[in-house]
Amino acid sequence: MVNTTTVEGYERDGIQVVPIDSVKPWSSSRPWATYKMKKVLEKQGQIIPLQVNKQSNHTYFLDPWGDEIWYAAKDLGWDTLLVLFNERYEE
Repeated sequence: MVNTTTVEGYERDGIQVVPIDSVKPWSSSRPWATYKMKKVLEKQGQIIPLQVNKQSNHTYFLDPWGDEIWYAAKDLGWDTLLVLFNERYEE
């Protein structure tokens, strides 16, 4: 299934569309809010980009929705995600 809000290769204002498997969630345990996030993504698509560390390709611990979005999109079978790579935070 394709994330209908994104087309791979798109980039604007630092936000990029990347394959979902090219980034990794911060935590290996599934967040409790994944079920609710799946409902949101099904209804409106992804409107908030994941904050991703450019060096490690992991979502940031400080990104409150990063892991929930990643796991929900993965469960929905999405191929791509909106991502903002940065180096502001150390892991």
